[in-house]
Amino acid sequence: MTYLGALGLIMVIVMMIFLLRGKNSPAIPFVLVPVVFAALAGFGIGDISKFAVEGISKVSNVAVLFIGTITYFGIMGDAGMFDPLVHRLVRFADKGVISIFFATSAIAMITHLDGSGASTYLLTIPIMLPLYEKFKIRKLDLLLTTALMAGVMNLVPWGGPFVRVGSVLGIDPNICWNQMLPTQIFGVVLAFVFSFFLAKRALKYGAGKNLESSVTAEDAIANAADLALKRPHLALINWLVTIFILLCLFKGWVPSHLLFLFGTVVALLFNYRGAEEQGKRIKAHAAQVMSMVIIVITSGVFLGIFAGTEMVTEMVVMLVNIMPSFLTPILHIVVGLFAAPLGMLIGADPYVYGMLPVIMGVTETAGVSAISTAIAVVLGECAGWTISPAVSTVYLGCGLIDCDLKDWLKHSVLIVWGFTVVLLAFAVVTGAV
Repeated sequence: MTYLGALGLIMVIVMMIFLLRGKNSPAIPFVLVPVVFAALAGFGIGDISKFAVEGISKVSNVAVLFIGTITYFGIMGDAGMFDPLVHRLVRFADKGVISIFFATSAIAMITHLDGSGASTYLLTIPIMLPLYEKFKIRKLDLLLTTALMAGVMNLVPWGGPFVRVGSVLGIDPNICWNQMLPTQIFGVVLAFVFSFFLAKRALKYGAGKNLESSVTAEDAIANAADLALKRPHLALINWLVTIFILLCLFKGWVPSHLLFLFGTVVALLFNYRGAEEQGKRIKAHAAQVMSMVIIVITSGVFLGIFAGTEMVTEMVVMLVNIMPSFLTPILHIVVGLFAAPLGMLIGADPYVYGMLPVIMGVTETAGVSAISTAIAVVLGECAGWTISPAVSTVYLGCGLIDCDLKDWLKHSVLIVWGFTVVLLAFAVVTGAV
């Protein structure tokens, strides 16, 4: 074991401890820990600064992408772009138990276009909860159905998993998305299949029988409505702009981070007139934008120093020397199979920033591409955040349906894990991994 390799291993462990404790923003250990360990490795302030700048330059486009996507979809949500679809789905849901589950999945699919789990829960659960209560369906099934679809929709290029992957690889997340798009489409279908079986299970425990509540779909819509910012007359234009942006993204005509910045400008210009009103919309989403952007940029400091000092290289050499040769080319798949419970236990940031660079280094020695490794490792964790006590959105979901965390975990862990394993198997069979 070399000194640099041992130092790198200790640094990753210390980083994970800080991130798992959650007493400070991840931005703080992302900067302080690698600087301290680089100094212990004998590097001066000039070298450390150079490594940090190189790391930040690799993640800058990802940070800009996050600014654009969150602001764009936030503005479109404020303007009510999704409302006509959501309202139709809620009315469809009032027809019966199976319709309710399908509508829940569909609403979660639409509302997770912004890549934010919190907004998906806030836009899906309150509007569907009265219907679950009316039809005597377990509220835990509402959260589970929403979580499964949010998990697979989280694989969009601006979602948490591939924002982090883009940071680690220093590439546009859209490159990974193009490779695993068939897997995501399969995942959406799979989420609907899971919702069907959850609905059949709900019918077995008596859901939909002896209805007493008189609540209607119209009541659910009215209770969730906020009309002050809506622009219903612009819904068609907003959808056309969004479809054009997604087409450009899929075709790769414009870099994704520039695409959504342009989209944000168009969204503001069409929907909200005047500097004051436009400024309010930007400020309304600034907190969510900045919290993630700061983490992405500071992660660049960590990754730049981790690579520049060659600690990660030495760690990879150590692992390759002690690992059975047959395991090296499939290490990413093995890790991917256990990604959901791993992500559940340690959270997304320690999982991706701590483990992925090392796993990627090991599999590259066997000729496996970095993108393939990243997809395998992250794909299994796409829904892992929905069951992780280290993720604040999990507590939001539990609060919205008024359940304890332990009850949610008992209800969901095996199903979410199984869901991610099927997704990974499809990716392997179709060649995405």
